[in-house]
Amino acid sequence: MIQLLYRLDISLLLWIQRTFVNNSVTDFVIAINRLGNFDMVWILISALLFVRKKTKNIGLLCFVALICSFLINTMLLKNLIGRISPYNAISLVKLLIKAQGSYSFPSEHASSSFSVVAILFKKLPKKYGIVSLAFALIIAISSLYLGLQYPSDVLMGILIGSFIGYIIVKLDSQIQEIKRDI
Repeated sequence: MIQLLYRLDISLLLWIQRTFVNNSVTDFVIAINRLGNFDMVWILISALLFVRKKTKNIGLLCFVALICSFLINTMLLKNLIGRISPYNAISLVKLLIKAQGSYSFPSEHASSSFSVVAILFKKLPKKYGIVSLAFALIIAISSLYLGLQYPSDVLMGILIGSFIGYIIVKLDSQIQEIKRDI
């Protein structure tokens, strides 16, 4: 069963690269992917939310989500699982940027993006949630286009990040309820 999933993962990644890689958009995809590096775009959004009194708590929640995503994915799961990146494991995968120094599972780009998106979706008007969701999807998919990760790496990153954001929102709701009761 695991072999079947692995073959499906490889087949889907190779199909994505064969179907969508195009020299005219590769520079754009690289730029989008770089915005996800070190969570730059999400840190900036969190900081902008944090400096406004009305959205300060949302910014704080986003920072907490980014820290949790980093600790769970980069510090724990990537090292525990140790999945070799597809560009190092499959000769047919085209690596379109400089090799990354870490393992591929789960996708930290996807996890951090979706941890923040889950909070923005719940705490801000839906139009901001939808825009952030679209941007997070583009960042996540860029890792596939560039040959950095397997589809399952990205999918698990999305699921883990969404779960982190959901838990943080739930905990915040409970804290706010306790504060109201005091």
